[in-house]
Amino acid sequence: MRIALINDFADHGGAAIAANNLRSGLTRIGHATARVSWYAPHTSSSPDSNSISLESPALHRIPRGVRALSARLHHPFELWAWQKLTRTLKRLRPDIISLHNCSAGPWSWNLPTRLQAIAPVVWTLHDAWSFTGRCYYFRDCRRFQSQCDQHCPTLGEFPRLAPGDVRRAHTSKRRNLEPSASLIAVSPSQWLRDVAISGGWDPTRIRNIPNSVAIPPRESLDRRAARSTWKLVPEAKVISVMAADLSNRDKGGDILPDVLCQLAARPDFTVIVAGHRDENLPRSDNMIHVGYLRQQTDIHRFFSAANVNLHLASQDNFPNTILEAAACGTPTIGFKTTGVSEMLAAIPASIGVPFGDVASMVGELDRFFEIELPESQPAGVPATHTYTRDHHQRESQAHAYTEVFDELLAARA
Repeated sequence: MRIALINDFADHGGAAIAANNLRSGLTRIGHATARVSWYAPHTSSSPDSNSISLESPALHRIPRGVRALSARLHHPFELWAWQKLTRTLKRLRPDIISLHNCSAGPWSWNLPTRLQAIAPVVWTLHDAWSFTGRCYYFRDCRRFQSQCDQHCPTLGEFPRLAPGDVRRAHTSKRRNLEPSASLIAVSPSQWLRDVAISGGWDPTRIRNIPNSVAIPPRESLDRRAARSTWKLVPEAKVISVMAADLSNRDKGGDILPDVLCQLAARPDFTVIVAGHRDENLPRSDNMIHVGYLRQQTDIHRFFSAANVNLHLASQDNFPNTILEAAACGTPTIGFKTTGVSEMLAAIPASIGVPFGDVASMVGELDRFFEIELPESQPAGVPATHTYTRDHHQRESQAHAYTEVFDELLAARA
């Protein structure tokens, strides 16, 4: 089967990572895959003729705000982008289009509907954007269940829209949710599936398939070796924190400074922090900021060095970082909220605390380290690693997606 995977970014952000893991699994079980993105990869890798980026380098000379404005107003720039995409897809001749995030590229709001004229579409929902007027996560707002409009409480946040465009965007995107024999959605978490249905998705057209993760080789689980990478002493009580954008409120950016301040007052803890936009975060002698990690080997070393991982999101679907930590033998302490709750309940030794209760989170850290000796390497293969190997292999996810592909193709035949 020929499958074209489409995402705004080639390798940046959680949706891109999840899409690339799926692509790897699909390729391993025998499908012919191609990755189509608008933005080029951030990392250099081996040549891949079936990884295609559509953005022209000349566009970088146009201010980003102008590009976003022209796309939003259905300017000829958007038509040109659509023509580039359709030419690429006609050359690839996919049997199935695996659509992922399409909110940051210069696409029209009804891209998922338009793509069905080329091939059946399986749309993986990495956040709530498909059924809201503009936001990725809706927090306490429930306007998406009726009508998003100029009263959107997060208008100033990315992805931005002019107040008068929010209603039009929501109305346009709702057309994507109309039942079609050529479209099925996939939600990685049961939580997102449930709220997507409340936001207009037909429950018969949305499936629940969890994300997969790259399983590190056994030698990558060596905690002492991983700690040497970051110059950590073997006996340290190491806590990891990772987010693509550490300032993102939905990912816990508003709580993280308070958490780090409390951990800075604990010299018995060592905190390693990875991600963009960490310049305004507290600094102390027991904290190490390593920046944004792009290479899979660095991510494995990061999480393997930690005893426990913290996840601070207020709303999240099925975060890769919790899976990546688990694959490296590291459990997570996080807030019992949204899709995170599902993961914490399933992954061995992971712990959920009430949302926003930083004191409880620190208390759980203390209890955790009363049980686990910081310098000890768990005997045998850590239970968290075994869990991801048994439940989140890329090939297993690919087989589950293939069943959905077959269902769509049979309905269209």
